[in-house]
Amino acid sequence: MEAVDFMDGDDSEAVIDMQLYYEPGEWEIPSVYLPDLNIIARRIKGHLEDSIEIASYTDAIGDESSNLDLSQIRADAIVSYLI
Repeated sequence: MEAVDFMDGDDSEAVIDMQLYYEPGEWEIPSVYLPDLNIIARRIKGHLEDSIEIASYTDAIGDESSNLDLSQIRADAIVSYLI
C-alpha cells in the first residue's frame, strides 16, 4: 500500500494522490486503505463546499461498458466513505 501523498497545487487547489487496488470485479474498499482514507476524510472535513475529483479505473478484464460501470461504482464508494 502506498501512503497518501498530499501535493501542493496552486492557490485554488490541493492534490491528494492515492492509489487503491481492488480484486477484479470488486468495488468494496479494501480495509488496508481505510486508515489513509480516514486521513483524507479528516483533511477535507469542513471543505465539502469545495470541488473534489475522484478518478477510478479498472483493469482490462471484462467489457468496456462493465468496466465503466465498475469504475463509477468504485468512485461512488470512495465518495460515500469520505462524506
